[in-house]
Amino acid sequence: GESRDFQSTRSALINCRFSPDGRWLAFRSDISGQAQIYIRPFPGEGGMKQVSIDGKAKHPEWSQSTSELLYGSPVGADDQGEHQIFIVKYSVEGESFTAERPVPWKGGTYIDEYNIHPDGKRLLVKKLAEGEEKHRYDRVVLFENFSNYLQEKVPTSTF
Repeated sequence: GESRDFQSTRSALINCRFSPDGRWLAFRSDISGQAQIYIRPFPGEGGMKQVSIDGKAKHPEWSQSTSELLYGSPVGADDQGEHQIFIVKYSVEGESFTAERPVPWKGGTYIDEYNIHPDGKRLLVKKLAEGEEKHRYDRVVLFENFSNYLQEKVPTSTF
């Protein structure tokens, strides 16, 4: 197909994610002077709608099975520490996108990343270990030929 300019602003569109139906785009932008999550129609014309509320939002993710958009926001001043997940319920009627006010996820905080299960009812989150105050790695383990290693440790029988 033919390419065309999608972004008509000098502010960056970061962490862009398509809605499950492909009609909407969620993204992070600092166009307001703060990091917020916005929604806009795709493709097509239409303005951006801000759906986040705290000015530090990041990593929008659409649920594949519910009418919810999730995003993360740092807890406190440390952007590398713990984050809170916020849930935005939304509805679409024709060409109109309506978002409710974000509410915090009741499952606590996470670090680095999260992922929504395809059923939309569960989240995979990376959490700090009990008693650990800061996110840190004390070692990294790299595996080469992992399938061979696994075969040695857990042999399988053939039929």
